Amino acid sequence: MSATEKRKVLVIGLDGMTFTSLLPLVEAGHMPKMRQLLEEGCSGTLMSTVPPVTGPAWTTFFTGRNPGSHGILDFFKTTADGRSRRLINSREVAGKTLWTLLSEAGKKLVVVNTPMTFPPTRINGSMITGMLTPNPNSDMTWPSDLYRRLRPELGDYIITVNWQDFRRETAARFVQELMRCNAQRTKYIMRLMDEVDWDFTMATYTGTDRIHHALWHYVDPEERAKLGDAYDPGVMDAINSYFRQLDTNIAGMIEKAGPDTGVFFVSDHGFGPLVRKVNINNWLARCGLLKIRQGRLRCYKVMTGLLRMFNNFMRRVDPSKLRANFAPKAKQRAALANFTFYHVFYGSIDWSRTKAYMASNSEQGIYINLKGREPFGSVDPADYEAVCTEVEEALRALKSDEGEPLLSRVYRNRDLYSGPYTERAPDVIFFLQEGASLAEIQLGGPLFRDISWKTGSGNHRIDGFFLAHGPGIRPVPEFGSELLHVMPTILYYLGVPIPEDLDGKLIHEIFTDGFRAANEPVYKGSAMEGGGGWGDGEDVFSEREEAGLQDRMRRLGYMD
Repeated sequence: MSATEKRKVLVIGLDGMTFTSLLPLVEAGHMPKMRQLLEEGCSGTLMSTVPPVTGPAWTTFFTGRNPGSHGILDFFKTTADGRSRRLINSREVAGKTLWTLLSEAGKKLVVVNTPMTFPPTRINGSMITGMLTPNPNSDMTWPSDLYRRLRPELGDYIITVNWQDFRRETAARFVQELMRCNAQRTKYIMRLMDEVDWDFTMATYTGTDRIHHALWHYVDPEERAKLGDAYDPGVMDAINSYFRQLDTNIAGMIEKAGPDTGVFFVSDHGFGPLVRKVNINNWLARCGLLKIRQGRLRCYKVMTGLLRMFNNFMRRVDPSKLRANFAPKAKQRAALANFTFYHVFYGSIDWSRTKAYMASNSEQGIYINLKGREPFGSVDPADYEAVCTEVEEALRALKSDEGEPLLSRVYRNRDLYSGPYTERAPDVIFFLQEGASLAEIQLGGPLFRDISWKTGSGNHRIDGFFLAHGPGIRPVPEFGSELLHVMPTILYYLGVPIPEDLDGKLIHEIFTDGFRAANEPVYKGSAMEGGGGWGDGEDVFSEREEAGLQDRMRRLGYMD
């Protein structure tokens, strides 16, 4: 491919995909298109962010910068007053994204279902936003009338399927609902690929992540072998059907894109078994680093339980008459739902006697309750390093009930990140058994929690999946790279200048000598200019939308 030829790129995002699950599916004959691509293309491990969490990871992919630079450190961030937490959104991504840079270069785009894209960007093309989109009736598309125009023909667009809406006994039906979601998503993707004279299309499938969370004990052959009499062949048949459907979806998109298109597969992180959950705040309390207000916590838990019972009733019953009766109180119910998440946690801690705390299930990090930074700070800045060291030493001493050490990695935020938002990250970030033990923020109760349908049987790992195939791309044995390097590599392939201040670097080795000889990379401009930043999206979600999204996050296993 010469420098003068029109180039196209199709990116297929497979959330949470990993070779551990992919290769057995390919070898069993369920994914023949993926087999072909693996044999002909360049594939390997793609290292995620630390921790390997969906929000920061996908944002790192489409900015080419680390979380300390782009500012998305978790699904949640502190409110303006520092006394609570709220969900993040695309307006808080600092600097320019892949979509912005390509649009500025005159490229036409189709972007569907990539997490962290709501509210939509006014790109040169079409966008349907992904995870944390409140509902299909919200402003989830660009152009704004896109869904209204396509829905009569294509049917309802499904944002996600929550595995906790099902039970272990209905696992096969859960997978069937994921297939229905995939089918609808693919209809919209294919239609937009027809409508837009595109140079770049990105289609992201999140069902892979949902299956891995809920059913890793079936997907992973090693874990499946442990099931014994609990093995249900109907569940395995459904999983195999899902991946056969996904392979068909992939083949259809690649055929529509044409043989001259470069195809890139990206996952935001990998997966592995989940053994237990660890209630880190309870452990911090045992270590004398956090003080829980037990009486207040008990009162809050009663209120929370009653509210969840009511919300479950409304979600399952909710006939039109009942909905009409309760509609005038929707705002009050939304505010109460916010209360349960924000205030149970912040209101149940005695901050004056707390040195350290964990504030998010998906953050895998501990904050020091620092004076001058935290609204109720108790730790003098002169003691900051000593408290960080105390937390690290306590983590090293943390053991399972069987006496097994749990800590596998521990970092300070400055060791992992660089940029203006580094100090917004937890002070101490850690892995427990590389993710097999998952830290959570629950206050009160036991230190450890056994896995169940509610917790899921799988959890994120740092080693994700990458594959590239097409003109100018050569097979590379034992290839490995990092998530943040993919974005500048796509810019290069499309002949777009690479900003000089990206953290990611061009992955030279995946291209043929002829392609590199004909296409000298151009470095120009800044990615840090433009875009939003911390706090810019404070008012994106209404109270009701925030409450609904938090409920969805709970049903996806990201919150208690």
